[in-house]
Amino acid sequence: SAPPRSDIADFRFTRQQLDRRDGVVGLALLKDRLFACTWDGKLLAYPLNDDGTLHGPPNLLHAMKRRFNAIVVDPTSTSDRVILWLSHDSQHELSLGPNDYSGAIAKVTMTDAGVTFANVVVGLPTGDHPASGLTFGPDGRLYVSQGALSMLGGKAEVPETPLSAATLAIDVTHAIWNQGHAVDVRDYTADTNPAALQVFATGIREAFDLCWHSGGRLFAGVNM
Repeated sequence: SAPPRSDIADFRFTRQQLDRRDGVVGLALLKDRLFACTWDGKLLAYPLNDDGTLHGPPNLLHAMKRRFNAIVVDPTSTSDRVILWLSHDSQHELSLGPNDYSGAIAKVTMTDAGVTFANVVVGLPTGDHPASGLTFGPDGRLYVSQGALSMLGGKAEVPETPLSAATLAIDVTHAIWNQGHAVDVRDYTADTNPAALQVFATGIREAFDLCWHSGGRLFAGVNM
């Protein structure tokens, strides 16, 4: 087997409780702030000291009657303009439900002027498993883990769609997403606009999260 990496051989960490809060489903770190989204539709920012300890109470950035599922920091964020991408759907009162195409991906922009929340992609399939993983790839695209509509086997009354049980790749800089309004993708086909939205991988029932390795491979942690 390969020898241990010298740069992590002495890695140590200290366990610290930042908050006592139920339903946290996504975390994203940006230097002096830790962002969290919750199952009951809250987006929070925890201010951090240089050593990673909590600097003060969390700030509530946004709240709505939706289920938040995942969050990621846009790599183009700057100190005075932070951009987050967040997936959410209407299943805030249900752990499982029929496909109502309520899945959405929103862009959250934070500046000195305040916080703006704008849906960019809407009409994503939503059933037994949500869009529960977001990450940016080395190509700059946003990769989305879009869950399957069925739990443990097919449901005749809830057929899968071209965008469910798949990993999606979205070029968030594409003109189609920057027209000032959300774009509905429920009628997506492989020929719709592959430059803007592409099915990167299929047959993935429920990947909780996605992680790009420096070697160029995308890993998915799947709930089996």
